[in-house]
Amino acid sequence: MDQQTSGSPWKRIFLTSSCVILTFTSLHAQATGVITHQPVIRHTATEVLVIQADVSSPVDVERVDLFYRETGEEGFIEVEMEGTTEGWRGEIPLERLSLEGVEYFISATLVDGSVLNFPETDPQDAPVSVQISPEPEPTTVVEAAPAVGVDAVIIFSPLPGARIPFDDVLIAASLFNVDSVDVSSVRLLVDGRDVTARSLVGPDLVTYEPKLLLPGRHQVRIELTALTGRPVEPKAWSFEAVREHVEKVEAVERVLTYGGRINGGYSFDEIDEGDPLAISQTTANFSGEWGPLRFKSDLKLTSEEDSFKQPRNRYRLSLEAGDYLRLKFGDFNSRLSRFTLDGKRVRGVDADLQLGFVNLHVVKGELERKIQGRLGEGETYLSEGVELQGESIRYQLNRKGYTFQKDIFSTRLSFGSGKIFQLGFNWLKAKDDITSVEPILDNAKIEVDTVEALSLAISPDIYTYRDLSNLLLENNYSIDLADEESWAGDSPQDNIVMGSDLKFSLFRRQIGIEAGFAFSMFNGNIWGGAFSKSELDTLGVLGDSTLDGKIGGSFDIPFDPKDYEDLFVLNLNLRPLIPVDTLLLFQEPVKAILKLPSAAYNFRASGNLLQNRLSFEFVQVGPEFNSLGNPYIQKNNRQYTISDRVGFFQNRLLLNLIYKHQDDDILRVVTDVTTTNTVTMNAGIYPGGDLPSFALSYRVQDRDNGKTTLDTVNVDPEARRIDLEDLRNFTKSVNASFGLTHRVSFSGFNHNLSVNYVLLDRADQFDDRPSAPYFGTNLTGDTLFFDSTFVSPNLKSDVINLSVMTEYPFPLKTTAIVSVNRSTFGIPEDFAYDYGGQNITNVTLSGTYDVLGNRLKLLAGINRTSGTGNEEFSRLGIRAGVNYRITEYLRARFDGGLRFKKIDGESKRSTLIRASLNYTF
Repeated sequence: MDQQTSGSPWKRIFLTSSCVILTFTSLHAQATGVITHQPVIRHTATEVLVIQADVSSPVDVERVDLFYRETGEEGFIEVEMEGTTEGWRGEIPLERLSLEGVEYFISATLVDGSVLNFPETDPQDAPVSVQISPEPEPTTVVEAAPAVGVDAVIIFSPLPGARIPFDDVLIAASLFNVDSVDVSSVRLLVDGRDVTARSLVGPDLVTYEPKLLLPGRHQVRIELTALTGRPVEPKAWSFEAVREHVEKVEAVERVLTYGGRINGGYSFDEIDEGDPLAISQTTANFSGEWGPLRFKSDLKLTSEEDSFKQPRNRYRLSLEAGDYLRLKFGDFNSRLSRFTLDGKRVRGVDADLQLGFVNLHVVKGELERKIQGRLGEGETYLSEGVELQGESIRYQLNRKGYTFQKDIFSTRLSFGSGKIFQLGFNWLKAKDDITSVEPILDNAKIEVDTVEALSLAISPDIYTYRDLSNLLLENNYSIDLADEESWAGDSPQDNIVMGSDLKFSLFRRQIGIEAGFAFSMFNGNIWGGAFSKSELDTLGVLGDSTLDGKIGGSFDIPFDPKDYEDLFVLNLNLRPLIPVDTLLLFQEPVKAILKLPSAAYNFRASGNLLQNRLSFEFVQVGPEFNSLGNPYIQKNNRQYTISDRVGFFQNRLLLNLIYKHQDDDILRVVTDVTTTNTVTMNAGIYPGGDLPSFALSYRVQDRDNGKTTLDTVNVDPEARRIDLEDLRNFTKSVNASFGLTHRVSFSGFNHNLSVNYVLLDRADQFDDRPSAPYFGTNLTGDTLFFDSTFVSPNLKSDVINLSVMTEYPFPLKTTAIVSVNRSTFGIPEDFAYDYGGQNITNVTLSGTYDVLGNRLKLLAGINRTSGTGNEEFSRLGIRAGVNYRITEYLRARFDGGLRFKKIDGESKRSTLIRASLNYTF
């Protein structure tokens, strides 16, 4: 969003969207689009958190990613969102739904390389915060909803009526066909006795291996419900345990339990009657157990896979041997430590050995794969003109459009299980392979324009590199390809991060202490390799150009950097070149160590006291700290956070108070310090029974970048003109939200009501901003011109959303949503201090109806959106689909939609189609 739009920029601030639910966003004139999303205010810890958003942009969307983390963590986990007829969809899994809360933001990458974010301002620093409640939403079941069919539970072992050796019985069943299993509700009964506590129960599989089962007939029964509160018909069957001999092969088959799902999908999108985009995708999941060995595989194959882009296909195989060894192959998001590898996708191998006192976690693979560049015209080579060298003519070309293979090796050696004590040592090495990109691509196309053609005595045309090289060689001319160090693309990088962390707990884990330290070395350009010892000796930037065997004339050079360039490339591109403030080092050595520009520190203390969960955390990340395994970490940031979380009445009332201070006053040379103070108050009320539940949040943030005067950017004495720029940032932001959910019965129908209100009010604290006209004069008669592109930071936006989901006595469910979004914001105009506004209203009606004994589900919906203000538009969308359970194991789904949009008097249509076939075994 750093590109200036052409024409009237503010008219492009709000672009129409196709999302069912609309919400506020902070916008400015440079935006080339907008992500529309209603923040999730709160969620339960027993159900996957689904995040939905829509992206509207005049530029095609390449991909949309969801970044999430548990509250208090530094790094984010990156997950690619899936395109649906309702927008983009991503999930935060159950294991990441900490009761401390969850934070997330959304990022969309456009084909032109620009990026849209939600929240738009500082998404990593101020992501969306979600309260996580420990229990599902309280519901009042006035009239029982139709139960999920008995076929939803699939029997693996023993099969009904089977005869099994009494000493070799394994009971197993699949829950794959049950949507959103409430794991806590699962009960396994054998001969009427509840054995759930001795069983392995997960959202996909239930297994139980009795130590001794007497010969005879036995009854098995499985009971469960879905997280929606909808019951599942119990599954019951019987088998016979016998003493007679059974072949060994049959016994092994009964010990091995497995299940899986294969899904094939197809999507077709034609947005605004533009070029159609068809995508096919196949996913497969397979998991099982064989004694102490557990395995799981995931596969995603999509037609979007492109050798000229980073991988879109995904594959992973996970193996677990008890609680001691975990292996992963393929694509995974490993977390070794917050300052090394922390959630970044890696393709390779992950080995985690947990022996209790000594543990070793190793990750090796690729962060990015190599891309040679597209072969189209001007996509690989950049013309830099024709040069005459004596009697020879050389055609100057530069290389671009490539990506180096970025390899990573990260390890963590720790002592202690982590329950009471653990000391860890962390290491990360990430480096671009400079040999992975070929300088010459024979089939890459190059356009020779008329001027160049005349100089080269050839015809203007489009040539391949090979043909052009041969043609020039025939005329005794040649191609002069720029040296690698001068290539127009990104330079190869090298990165090392080393550190240590410690955590321990006291008083039966009532008090916890965590601390960590990391130091990074980062080289932004390793072309040319490392210094020689003599080059390091005479490095002028260190104040010593004499060949005397000393650095800076004071310290002996202990090694030759050339001998260690496989470990790290040391040259002038090292950031920082001098890792410590030498002046401060001699005056206050301890302070100099604490202010290392490429170091990161953290300290956290937490404890439970009188039902209060108190915590204090300090984090400091230097401006030159770099970890390619955690690129989302906020650099040049020092912060401390104090929080208190307390629950009352068996967590029916949850209160959370957080104070966070941030600044960038790390280096001694900092003049204008940016300070941010944030106070957040959250409350959740979940009384249960027939009463509604509430979620409230209030956050106040004060930000000041320390600037109190305008900056002079240009002085023209002859014209007596002074150009000034206003870079002051002194704002106060209030972000409040309120949510209410209630399940009621009215006129014999069950209704689930949800009301949400979100407010963002950011106010500029300066009252002396330049007003129209945006120029004036000073005492000396000079004309002062203020920055005409200045955009007021003032923003006020509120969203009201009302939804009603209704369940009828017959198999019909309907959902009605009304959303109103009103925003006022600063815009650049003929004057320096102006405002624009936008109101968006959205109404959505949708429903599902089950027929044929719940085997066929019909879906339909209609949506209308209208906008007034800076952008006048209207949009109507209709959607319909079917979900058919062909057999117990096979399901088919078809979903299609049409959208009609009218903007600036121009009407356009969009078509979206989704189809899938799912097989569960």
